[in-house]
Amino acid sequence: MVQLYVRRKNKNAGEPTTTLKNFKRVYIKKGKAKDISLSLSQKDLEYWDDKQHAYIVYPGEYEILVGSSAEDIKLNTVITIK
Repeated sequence: MVQLYVRRKNKNAGEPTTTLKNFKRVYIKKGKAKDISLSLSQKDLEYWDDKQHAYIVYPGEYEILVGSSAEDIKLNTVITIK
């Protein structure tokens, strides 16, 4: 299983620390490799804003994490939303 998570660096109180946004079940034989593609859209970066009563994408840094679980992250990168 390959899982893609998003973590907002400067989260508001009550926001989840890390959120699963996409995943794919993949079977790979031992000793083999396989390319996997997972998509991430703008909607995946939205959070509910109580003051605006709407989903918005907050400016700032977002960490994109990929692994077999939230405890087994193999790849990560940071993107900045302005």
